[in-house]
Amino acid sequence: MPTRNDITMPNATHNIYTCPMHPEVKQSQPGFCPICGMTLELQLSPQGRSEKETSPEDTSYKNMLYRFWVALVFAACVIFLAMYGESYVVSPILSAWLQLLCAAIVVFGAGGFFFQRAWVALKGGALNMFSLISLGVGVAFFYSAAVVMIPGQLPAYPLYFETAVSITVLVLLGQLLESKARGKTSAAIRLLLERGAKKAHRVQGGHTQDGQEVDVSPEELQVGDSVRVRPGEIIPADGVITKGDGWIDASMLTGESLSTFKEVGDKVAAGTINERGSFLLRVEKAANESLLARIVQMCSTAIATRAPVQKLADTICGYFVPVVVLLSIITFFVWLFLGPAPAFGMALMNAISVVIIACPCALGLAAPLSIVVGMGKGASMGVLIKDAASLERLEKVDTVVFDKTGTLTERDLTCSDVKPYGSMSVQELLQYAASVEQLSEHPIARAVVAKAKRLHVELHQTETFSSQPGKGVLGMVDGHIVHVGKLGYLEEKKVALPEIMPQMYTTLYVGIDGKYAGSLTVESQIRVSAEDAVKTLSRMGIRLNMLSGDTKDTVRNVAEKLGIDTYQAEVLPVGKLQAVQELKGKGYIVAMAGDGINDAPAIAAADVGIAMGTGEDITIETADVTLTAGDLLGIERALLLGREVMTNIRQNLFFAFAYNIAAIPIAAGVLYPFTGLLLNPIIAAVAMTVSSLCVVINALRLRYGPRS
Repeated sequence: MPTRNDITMPNATHNIYTCPMHPEVKQSQPGFCPICGMTLELQLSPQGRSEKETSPEDTSYKNMLYRFWVALVFAACVIFLAMYGESYVVSPILSAWLQLLCAAIVVFGAGGFFFQRAWVALKGGALNMFSLISLGVGVAFFYSAAVVMIPGQLPAYPLYFETAVSITVLVLLGQLLESKARGKTSAAIRLLLERGAKKAHRVQGGHTQDGQEVDVSPEELQVGDSVRVRPGEIIPADGVITKGDGWIDASMLTGESLSTFKEVGDKVAAGTINERGSFLLRVEKAANESLLARIVQMCSTAIATRAPVQKLADTICGYFVPVVVLLSIITFFVWLFLGPAPAFGMALMNAISVVIIACPCALGLAAPLSIVVGMGKGASMGVLIKDAASLERLEKVDTVVFDKTGTLTERDLTCSDVKPYGSMSVQELLQYAASVEQLSEHPIARAVVAKAKRLHVELHQTETFSSQPGKGVLGMVDGHIVHVGKLGYLEEKKVALPEIMPQMYTTLYVGIDGKYAGSLTVESQIRVSAEDAVKTLSRMGIRLNMLSGDTKDTVRNVAEKLGIDTYQAEVLPVGKLQAVQELKGKGYIVAMAGDGINDAPAIAAADVGIAMGTGEDITIETADVTLTAGDLLGIERALLLGREVMTNIRQNLFFAFAYNIAAIPIAAGVLYPFTGLLLNPIIAAVAMTVSSLCVVINALRLRYGPRS
């Protein structure tokens, strides 16, 4: 049996081919698995391939198409000679020799790889589906060849060349259709690669509009480079807009069809399209570290992994093939000694039928193909799944734990309300407060300043600025002493306050010249998709929990707005980890969604960790699922996709097992004494091919899911 040490590991920068059933098998060239004989899947590299490079799936399909047509033409000659050759064309002896020649071309030319894959597996101490095909085709061919080449030495039974070539043609047809289907399964990932930018306009001399441009490939860009992006162009690298603006189509990464407006300070991702506008971009990540590259790498890695349910198919196949060979031998001898004349011919045909119809092609395809299709579908919806095991665990999730900031709410704070007191106007209150806060680096201060800028409030120079961390700030604006901070801070500074104060969740109070002037509400803005996501998950019967390091009032406010009943405030990272572990200890299957470094321990501890694609790199690396657009509705899509894929796999496995259990006795001839029914090996080959195609078609249904 080949081991991991027997496999040559290819260079990480090249394409890697791996077996869905045995991911330890890796090589740098297309081929087949030496263990199970399956065609190796391409694990795409982040660098992708050139425009002129032929798709490996296309090459495999064209090769199989060529083999199929060669086999079909010469098989037709064999069948014609077997049926009409002796009567209308040639003598019986010449007909037999022509059948031998044409059959050899079909069996060892077009279908020669059957024997190659069976032999490699046998040398490794394994038997696979090609072992059964080779055994059935080989017995029919070599027996017939012996009858032709040494006449008179064997009983004068009919030749079975047409059986050998018909089985070969039908198996090739199945392989051809399977190859076509495999090419479609990774289309979503290849599309990501093909949609990447082919060149970038690097601006020499910094982030200026009049700098000289040099066209380079995206791979040549370095962190800190300035790049000009014109209307209609694909953005070549992850970065931040430093000048200008544009409407960005990110549908290829996020699945979101609507374009979004981006301006100075906003981040944009490689592979997205600038539909309108023009801007300068400061590169923040190299080509092989971009979001697009990570998506491709994670998808390719995920496709090369196995879900635990696949171990069932592995175990059964390990016992199934030897048992089928034994049943075939028993069938042969039972018919040879107990069957009617011609006993030898009927024994041979029934034994071949058992081997062919029991070929576990459908078992080999049942789980891997569903997983590959599911991964591709997830990528097209902005849901990146790390591996097949995560996909299986998604099906069982019954509890989702949310971080608040950056997950349910936007990371940046927003000044949502301004309430002046007395004769003070909104503009005046903002002018005084923001003029002082502009000298502070605190997120709350930035929210106040941003609110003033949005309302076009002119900020004045501030003198004698000072701050008390956690309390408030003081400054002199136009000769007026301004205090901005918590209520206790204003009380400490002897600011005269009205008897009835407004009660808000996150509030800054403002005092001017010792008198109360008004308040500003600063809070985390709830994500657009958060409310819909919470409602949808609740309808699915998912238990919801929220953990946050923020204050109790702030967390309660968000929980009430979203309808989350269970929440905890002022939770440290270790507290989030303990909360997830406690839920798991109670028997819940927990998914943890977060975006910050402080969420990473809890995400790693959860049954399924979910990271926002807009979050920290360490969180994304730790997570099992990444929502590339940061859209919380992606959690629903991920859970539904897990359910759909696992249901699809079980359907495939049931169909494959039920088919073999029902088909083998019929092929062995158990119905013959009662109905006179026997299963011709050619019909057995048709049935075997149809069973595999049913599995392929059922798996491809996932391309149009998941259902909501």
